[in-house]
Order: sequence, then structure tokens, then C-alpha cells
Amino acid sequence: MLAERMPQPHWSPLTKPLERLTRLVIRFPVATLVIAVLAAIASAALAMGRLEYCTKRSDLLSPTSDYHRRWLAYTDEFGDQEDVVIVVQGDQPEAVAAAADDAAVSAASHERFFQSVFHGVDSAKLRAKGLYYLEPAQLAGIDQLLQQAQLAFSAGRMDAAAVQGASNSTEALDPRTAASEGMQGALLGGFDALAAGLGGAAEIGPAGQRLTANSGRLAFVLLRLANEDGVNFAPNAEAIRLLRQLTAEIRLRHPQTQIGLTGLPIIEHDEMQSSQSSTGAATLLSLMGVVVVFVAGFGRLRHPMLTMAALVVAMVWSLGYITLTVGHVNILSIAFGAILIGLGTDYGIYYLTRYLQLRAAGQSTSDALLETARSVGPGIATGAVTTAGAFFMAGFTGFRGLAELGVIAGGGILLCWVAEMTVLPALLCVSDRRRRAGNSPVLLDLAPWFRILFRRPLLIGVSACLGTGLLAIGIPMLRYDDNLLNLQPVGLESIELQQKLLAQLGQSAWCGLSVAGTREEVLDRKARCLQLPSVERVEEIASALPAEIEAKRPVIESICRRLAQMSDAIQAAPAAPEGLRQRLEALRSVASPQPPTWSDLPEGLTTRFIGAGGKHLLKIYCKGDIWAPGAMERFVAELRSVDPEATGNPVQIYEASRQMKNSYEKAAVYALAAVVVLMLVDFASIRYTLLALLPLAAGVVQLFGLMGLLGIPLNPANMIVLPLILGLGVDYGIHVVHDFLRRRSCYRSFSGSTATALVVNALTTMVGFASLMIASHQGLQSLGRVLTIGITCCLASALIMPSLLVLFAGSGGRSVDGRGGDMDRVDEDESFETPPVMVPIYRRPHCAPAAFSQRP
Repeated sequence: MLAERMPQPHWSPLTKPLERLTRLVIRFPVATLVIAVLAAIASAALAMGRLEYCTKRSDLLSPTSDYHRRWLAYTDEFGDQEDVVIVVQGDQPEAVAAAADDAAVSAASHERFFQSVFHGVDSAKLRAKGLYYLEPAQLAGIDQLLQQAQLAFSAGRMDAAAVQGASNSTEALDPRTAASEGMQGALLGGFDALAAGLGGAAEIGPAGQRLTANSGRLAFVLLRLANEDGVNFAPNAEAIRLLRQLTAEIRLRHPQTQIGLTGLPIIEHDEMQSSQSSTGAATLLSLMGVVVVFVAGFGRLRHPMLTMAALVVAMVWSLGYITLTVGHVNILSIAFGAILIGLGTDYGIYYLTRYLQLRAAGQSTSDALLETARSVGPGIATGAVTTAGAFFMAGFTGFRGLAELGVIAGGGILLCWVAEMTVLPALLCVSDRRRRAGNSPVLLDLAPWFRILFRRPLLIGVSACLGTGLLAIGIPMLRYDDNLLNLQPVGLESIELQQKLLAQLGQSAWCGLSVAGTREEVLDRKARCLQLPSVERVEEIASALPAEIEAKRPVIESICRRLAQMSDAIQAAPAAPEGLRQRLEALRSVASPQPPTWSDLPEGLTTRFIGAGGKHLLKIYCKGDIWAPGAMERFVAELRSVDPEATGNPVQIYEASRQMKNSYEKAAVYALAAVVVLMLVDFASIRYTLLALLPLAAGVVQLFGLMGLLGIPLNPANMIVLPLILGLGVDYGIHVVHDFLRRRSCYRSFSGSTATALVVNALTTMVGFASLMIASHQGLQSLGRVLTIGITCCLASALIMPSLLVLFAGSGGRSVDGRGGDMDRVDEDESFETPPVMVPIYRRPHCAPAAFSQRP
């Protein structure tokens, strides 16, 4: 009689296998748990020994992408270290210069942590070789003059006219001035550009060759962090902590100045630290919220904790799976834990809700587990497989970070399903085997709360369609924001300092990079780049060394020999005018015969512009704000018109953002196709498949419409909402349709177990993601906000969906597919107040004829 009174499971190809699996678990519960724990221990050991962590943003990009291939070629030549910038500000240029010198010396004294410290140039070595910066004609004139003077000395013609003529000629030429001007014109122009690269009108002069701006009221010290051993998701933490300590001490020694840190390494470190801190607080808050939801939904914590224990086992299994398949996690795929907690818990909630309902109805532990596997097991399996398939489809996209996340999350979801179908029944079997059925906790009965929605199914259905249509008006207003500054945490010194420099100096610190092989190529490319409308300036140091060095060298060596000979002659001629003596000494000070080399420049400068293979680097800066709408796209397009192989942060960000956006869109399309195929296999009906997709379709339309109306843009942080919402929305629809198929023509609303499972499931997921909205990291805020809205929309659509199913079911005892009542059975009670065993067979007269006619 009980079998007749309880709802019968909709036939599915998975029903029998799941029942057999559950029987095996019931027979050997302890062995099942031992095997699960041993597998978890093996997975943990494997992960600890072999799982790697990739902490760089470049690890998210495919090395086969053309734009990333160019970046990797650049890093092979110049390294992948970005500059840390110490910014010194003050009203007194002398105090600013003293503080900058102090900062440079302090940083250089810690070679273990800081490399390539650079804040100015001592041009004394190049000044001694100044003749190389003169033109060949000028050098020939000097040599000819010295030859004439030498002849005059050797002939003993030291008359006033000869001396005056030599003096006048020398004064007219003023070789030191000409040499210095030639040298400074070539070298200091490069220093000007370098200082301007920090955002200002640089003022590097012969007397104080520092990186300064704003008439010396701003000074900059550049350095690079030494590569850190080990792995940390906030890399170089020790070096940055030391650097902040040093700047604090310098600030005390120079109270007239303000000192801060910025630069990409500092920003990335601070951003990661902020993310970790925010995630920790959000995790604590979400845990508290989930506990409250569990207590409200299940009456106590014992059974939900068993579900969480099974989930923990599955997550440890996932570590072993990741190690064997991908081998590493990156800064995007590390989020797999949050995804598994958000989605993996769902399967346990559906399973546990149905199991506790059956236990409350008086069934034994074994019978309740078997009936749970038969009734909701296929729906849980379909939901898990379709959600995993949705993530696996991301593996076919070109964005490496998303592809790896798809493979990791897809496999992890399947492992969560396996754990909830094996470990959870084993735990329940061990925990409840000696407990009376009537002692099961009383579930929160939510079915009566929603009955009002089903009294007027046509009205509710039409209203839902109209509401969704109105929200769809906002979809054309939805935009994509690729400005990474809008995703960064609020209140961080490194970010605020960068934005302050951008506002004060009106120039971006982001630059494109172009690699050239020769000096001539550098100068030609620089000239062409400066003609581009979007280019503000170009930095290079190839012009710091003069051209035609080998051609000039014999002439300069001749000049040096003549100067030495004349020096001896002047010493022997006391009557020689003092003016001539001074001019010859000035000429001798810039007449070193050794040609200028890169070693004459500071190492901190040459390592930034001269590669390991001798190639030259050009840094091309965008005019104005590179984050202004369309500015980055124009800049990248114009830069590539000069150098198709150009790279740099603007190019990387532009291409990666486009690739990420396209990959998420492709992943959504691929995932939807996979989901439809898997659902067709499960339901064997196009009609039921479309019905199960309704909550997803309506939820996505409502989500994007609300985002457009509320001005919430899509961005690189919240685009992950696409596969997540796809998995959640499909899961809701699958369970509602499976609940409908269990009862067919007697369907008036969803069952109490389905209603409770849907709401508890959605609330736990919403609590988990809504907690991200407390984060200071704007990207996490955006992700939490969008996912919370999306889950709410999908849940609302799923709760209204039974109204449409009632309309499909019609009346007269016919099933929705018109095949009569072969599988029609008396419905389970929609509430938990009366156990199903106590419900008379004739409780619903309108269903009785069909129910009786189909019973043997």
C-alpha cells in the first residue's frame, strides 16, 4: 500500500544504476567511507607534492596567441619584471631631492630584495668622451686648428698675432660647449623621456640629473623586485613589506616630504592582499548565513553537516583530479573552491530534503535512501552532468584561464555529485540506522507559501511573461566595461597615488613596447610613432650613444695626440696666453679617445632599454587617459601601424579583454548546446527539455535587463556569471520538471520537498555570493552583486514555473504529453504536515479516476 501511496519516480536511464549503487553503499557503508577517506588522503598527498601555483596574470593567457607570443618574446629579451616606483613629493625641491637620494641609497643597500635601482644619471663618463658627440666636420676643424697651432709652436712663432688668431679660433669654436651640447642633446633627451614616463615634464639637467617633475617638486626612484623563491598568491610580500618599512623611515628623516609606492608590482600585490582579506571576511559571513539557512530549512545541523562533510571529501578529491589533469591552478582557477561550494552543495540539499521527507513519512533508513535515489537521483545526476558539461565547454575556448577553470570546475562538480551519491548515503546510513524514523527533523514546509501562485496559473504565467518582457527593455542599455581601474580595491595607497599622478600630470603610465634591432631602426620608429595622433612621447636610449663612432675614432685619437704635444709646448712657453691655456684644458676634458659604451650609463637605465641579446626597446606612451572610451583601441591600432609586432600592457590588456569576453560568450553557446543534448537524453522529449530551460532563459533575460536598467556593466570580473548562471538556472528547471514528471496529471504545484530544496539551495548560494558585496575589491563586489541578482531571477522563474506546468497538464487526468496515465500516480502531499502514509487514496477526487483506472 505504501508504494501505491507514495509518488513513483519518473523512468530515467539513470534510475536503475543509481538504485544499484545505493544498494551497494547501504550494504557496505563503512567500506564506502574508508575508500572515500583513503582516496582523499591520496589526493591531498598528490596535490601537496605536485600541484603548482601560477600567480602571474600572464599565466591566464594562451602561449599560442599571437599577441601573447610577442609578449613572451619581449620577456625573453628584457625579462618580465615591472618597475616599482617610489614617489617623493614636497614643496621644496631641495628636500625632495634629498629624500629621493636617501630612498635610492636605502633600496640599493638591500640587493637581496631590490635590483636595478635608478633615480638619476651621472654623465661624467660620457662627458669625458664628449668629442664623439660632435659632427665629423667639427672634429676635422678642431684637428686642423690644433695642427696649425702645433706648427706655430714648433716653428717658434709665438707672436701675438698667431696666439690671438689661435685664441679667437678656439673661442669661436668653444669645443667644450659644442661637445657638451652635442652629447647632452643626444643623451639627456632620453633622460627627459624617461622622467616624463613617470608622468611629468622631466627636468634632468647636468647639475642634478634626477628623475623629477613639476619643477623638482616630484621625484621618482625606480627599482625592480628580486625574484622570490616559493609561491605566494600575494608575490614578493617580504620585499614589499621591507620597502614600506624603508619608506616609513625615510619619511621620518625627511618630514617635509611625502613618500609613497606605486607601480604594477605594488598594485598587483595590494590587490591580491585586498582580495584575500575580503574573501576571508566574506567566507566567514557566508558560513554564518549558510548555517542560519540550514537551521531554518532543516530544523537542526546534524544532517546538513553530513552533507558538508561529503562536500569536503569531494573538494579534496578535486585537488588530486586537478593535479593529474591540469597540474596547476592560476589566479582565476583558484576560485574553483567557491564554485564547488556554491554548486556542489546543491546536490546534497536536494538529496537530503527528499530523504528526510521519506524518513518523516515512516520509512526506514535503507528504504528512504533507495527511494531517494530512485525519485530525485536522476534529476540530481542530470543537473550535475549538465552543469559540469557547461563548464567543460569552456575548455574549448582560447582564453587559457577560462579553459583551465572549465576543466577544473567541471571535473570538480562531477566529483561532488559522486560524493553526494556515495559518501552522503553512507554517512546517513551509519548515522541514522539505529534512529527511529519518526525522530527525523521537521523540514520547513514551504509549499503552502507558494500555493497562491498556482490558484490563477494563467494570470501568473501571463504576468511573469509581461514582467520579463518589461525587464528585457534594459538589455540594449547593458554595456561592457574593460577599465581595470574600476575593478581595483578602494582606498589602496598604490592605486590612489597612480590616479593622483594621472590627474596632476595628465599622462598615462601605461606604455606600448617596440623592440628594434639597430640604432637606426630605433630612431626611424621613434620618428614615425611621434607622428601618430594618439602618441604623447617615446622613450629610448639608443640615441644616448653617438653615431659613426668608428669613423670618428681616428680623428679623436689624432686630436688627443696633438693636445698632449701642445700641452708640453705650452708648459715650455711661459708667454702663452692664459685664455688659450684654459681652452685647451677644456678641450682635453672632453677628448678621451675611448669611445662611449653602454657601461658608461647606469646599469639601472641600460637594463631597462637594452636586452640580453643587444636589442633596443622603445616605450611609446598614449596621449591623455588610455582608459577613456575607445582610447586604448585607437592607440593599439595606431601603434601596430608602425610596428605590427608591438606589445606592452595596453596591447596585452586590450587583446586579453577581448579574448576573455569572446571566450565567455563562446563558452556560453557551447555550454548551452551541451546542456540541451544532455537534457534530451535524460527527458527523451523536446517539450520537457524546453520546459526545463525556461527558468534559465527567463532568469538570464531578467538579469541582463536589470543590469542595463540599474547601470551595472559586465566586466572582466563578473563575466564568469555566464557559466555559473547557466549551471544554476538549468539545475532549478531540471528539478522542477522531474518533480512534475513524478506526478503528471495530479500536478497542482511542486512538492514540499522540491519547494524546500529549491529555496534552501538558492538561499545558501545567494548568501555565499552576496557576502562578496562587502569586499573593498570592486571586482569582487561586482561579481557578488551580479550573481546574487542572477540567482534571484532564476529562483523566481523556477518558483513561477509550476503555474505553466499546471496549464500544460490540463484536466481530466491526462498527462502533459497526452499519452494517458500509464505512469500517473496519486500525488504526494504538498506539505509536510501529514505523512503521506496517512493520506487516503481518494483525497483528490479529480485525480481518483485516473489513479484507480491505472492500478492493477
